[in-house]
Amino acid sequence: HRAGEVDWSPYVDRLFSGLLRMLNLPVGSGNLPQLQPSSATLDLEVFFDPAVWEQMEPSMTSEMAKLCVWMLDSTGRTQRILTNLVQYIEPFYHPSQKGSWSPKLATFLFSLCLQFSKRIRFQRLNTVAGSSRVIPPSFILSEEQIKQFVLMANPIIDKAQYSKSSSVALAANQCAMCLSFITPELVLPQMLERIFPALTTLTETHQTNSALQILGRIYRPLVATALSYPTGPLNISHAMFAALPGIDPNDQMKTASTLRFFTQLLNQIPLIECRSLPDDATEAERAAMQMTAMFPEWCSSVLEKIFSVFTSSTESEKSTDMEQAIGGMINEFGLTFFQQMSPEIYSFSLNKLLDFVSNNLLTNVAKQVG
Repeated sequence: HRAGEVDWSPYVDRLFSGLLRMLNLPVGSGNLPQLQPSSATLDLEVFFDPAVWEQMEPSMTSEMAKLCVWMLDSTGRTQRILTNLVQYIEPFYHPSQKGSWSPKLATFLFSLCLQFSKRIRFQRLNTVAGSSRVIPPSFILSEEQIKQFVLMANPIIDKAQYSKSSSVALAANQCAMCLSFITPELVLPQMLERIFPALTTLTETHQTNSALQILGRIYRPLVATALSYPTGPLNISHAMFAALPGIDPNDQMKTASTLRFFTQLLNQIPLIECRSLPDDATEAERAAMQMTAMFPEWCSSVLEKIFSVFTSSTESEKSTDMEQAIGGMINEFGLTFFQQMSPEIYSFSLNKLLDFVSNNLLTNVAKQVG
């Protein structure tokens, strides 16, 4: 976190060449053997502590990504070289791409975005008058340069979110969360444009789990950045309804992902309907009020979905491990669900639950219903 204290400019080209070599990406036929470490990679040893160098290559990839971010300056030279590198490796993040190089690419992408978010936070906290750690003026990134970095990372994140490699998909979700807090107006619309069709698709159901995982990462930025992205709360309400079909008795994995998302969401958002606002309320506050207006309807719908899972459950002695796991998730969701309700919604939901229990004999799921 000492941007500008070391002049890396004479070594920038060499460092990026070594990084590209370190990623060891295949060229041509996928049947070609992996390349052996070259002097371009080994020369990087002089820049790192020996203890760090002895660690595995993904750790070195992380250190290189960190160095790339903290070398960024107001001249834009490092940013241009980094953009060229990212454009070169972008095809390897395509959902159909998966290989021995995937863990390194996942580490590089996540470390790049994480370190950038840390740098921007550090810059915003330490450029005020009286700060003991002022960044040199030549290394203060402008808002335009921040935008350039985010626009550079967006295409890779968009591709990687649905990757066959779980490590790459996870890294993309984490990157979306990091960058959403910095420039929500650039990241969130693109994410939501892909998420909503994936939640409702009937032909590419494998994307639903990925979309729910993404929502589990970006729902906090959607709410926390309401001032800079006023429609965020409304998108949360749309996502809550769009995700309801995910509670499907015939698709246990999708049901588990949906219940996990709803539990995460309700830990942050109370189910309390806002009925009035002052005349000088902001656009973000009005959007939040619109979001709360759909809570009663959503609570009723989600209970119906849970009831459908109960009525389709198998006998206890024949239940699978996955069914037992879903039962535990329903218990966890139910606890959070009822704790977060306003008295009015709680009374309505409790009556709906009592009506269901009174009219259905479900001995096979007695524990979950209880």
